[in-house]
Amino acid sequence: YPIGEWSCSPDWQGSNGTLVVDGPCGGTINQDVLDKGEPLTLTIENGQVIKAEGGAEALSMWKAYLDSGNNSSNDAYRLAEVGIGINSRALEGKPREHWGSSEGEKRYGTVHVAVGSNGSFGRTQDDPNFNAAEVHCDMVVGLNDKNVVTVECETDDGEKFVLIEQGHSRSY
Repeated sequence: YPIGEWSCSPDWQGSNGTLVVDGPCGGTINQDVLDKGEPLTLTIENGQVIKAEGGAEALSMWKAYLDSGNNSSNDAYRLAEVGIGINSRALEGKPREHWGSSEGEKRYGTVHVAVGSNGSFGRTQDDPNFNAAEVHCDMVVGLNDKNVVTVECETDDGEKFVLIEQGHSRSY
């Protein structure tokens, strides 16, 4: 599949909210750890996951993966990436059981948020938002037809705009 996403590494300050992950979560080696059962619900404050809830098995697997590459700064639980899927043919013709995070995050109308390492996004060690975790976990939202994604953003000067509304990109 061709590349099909727009992504960046967000600043942590002001990155707050609740993220409900209803799709696959992928690790550095693209081994998905969550793709069925109860979604994960993550509470994020200033770019850090401070609370995680969900099905016991999926939550345990997710935490075990993040802890395997965590450090004393708890970077595995810090935001690394926000991405928007822009490939309308991603996953085309594949049965649901073969949908993983590597291709699923590229499907048009999805959003993925990652925690862990963000060095591949141009963040350097002198950047206050640099994340030195040894893992990177993409978490896909919106692969299920019943969960249509809306993304609202806010600029530095406080102006709000809708980037994606019910799975469709909007100009701003």
